[in-house]
Amino acid sequence: IPAIGVDNVGRARAAAEHLTGLGHRRFAILSTALDDFHVGAVSREEVQKARYSTSRDRAIGYWQAFEAAGIDPDSAPIFETQESAESTFACMEAMFAEGERPTAILAMSDKVAMYAIDWLFRHGINVPSDVSVVGFDGVPESAVSTPKLTTLAQPMAEIARRAVAAAMGEEPVEGRLILPGELVVRESTAPPK
Repeated sequence: IPAIGVDNVGRARAAAEHLTGLGHRRFAILSTALDDFHVGAVSREEVQKARYSTSRDRAIGYWQAFEAAGIDPDSAPIFETQESAESTFACMEAMFAEGERPTAILAMSDKVAMYAIDWLFRHGINVPSDVSVVGFDGVPESAVSTPKLTTLAQPMAEIARRAVAAAMGEEPVEGRLILPGELVVRESTAPPK
């Protein structure tokens, strides 16, 4: 089936590399849905068997960056959200109830990242001085959130243009057309304390 999208593995790797480059070593991952029902902690094996390839591919990209930085990927807990405030808040509660807190959170969508920042703010945890947060997608709200969200911006206008051109028969797409995304560094990331 023809498809136009972004390099989820490579772009997620770039997000994690940004944080490892700042010196972060304690991570947590807020996943988008792996299936339609579960919320909460998941294992690496469960992520690898995900029904939705986008979530799986983004986790693989994060793990690649961790390994390149000498960080055990299994040291970064993964929490599956259903991309709602309620599920993200539940995951944040679980994340911060356990042992050593992360200094950086990799969220697989900007919406989840902004819900996480809201939860952190409500619990007196500063972003980015206490915890850095990176999103994924580049939604317009990420540029005006407080703090402004560091994100992997997808080339939405180009994806839409190419999809319309393909549908109109002007630029046929065979297989998968993968477009690059861009890391947009804003205020939600900083070196760890």
